[in-house]
Amino acid sequence: MLTCAVSMSGPLAWSPARADPAAPPTLESIEPPPPPPRPAASNTSDEAQIRQVFLASIDAYNRSDWNTWLGNQCARLRHVNTAVLQGIRDRGGPNYATIMSVTVMGNTADVTQTDQLGQVDTFHMVRENGWKICGAA
Repeated sequence: MLTCAVSMSGPLAWSPARADPAAPPTLESIEPPPPPPRPAASNTSDEAQIRQVFLASIDAYNRSDWNTWLGNQCARLRHVNTAVLQGIRDRGGPNYATIMSVTVMGNTADVTQTDQLGQVDTFHMVRENGWKICGAA
């Protein structure tokens, strides 16, 4: 417990509670106030990062930039054969999506999106040296 002692001739000093609160503080009893707590990472910041990674992945897919696309995937999915992806991209054309919701749950998140055909899909993301896409639900 900390108490505050104010002197009209000196600065504000913090000291631990003493048995006799009226006694003047000593050098041994004066200590600075604790630093303010560090703010926790906000879900808003996480959500913005997740949206950025998700949309960058779609953009990379549409441009056939497989290095960037793979860099946005979790380690478990980085073994994908990019020739197969290119074939899917060539047959299906570009992908467009609207992110409907992002639900952050600590180090995991779910992104629900609607594609250009109106199909709704949910993708899992994990915090793995930044946010990474880790497959569809």
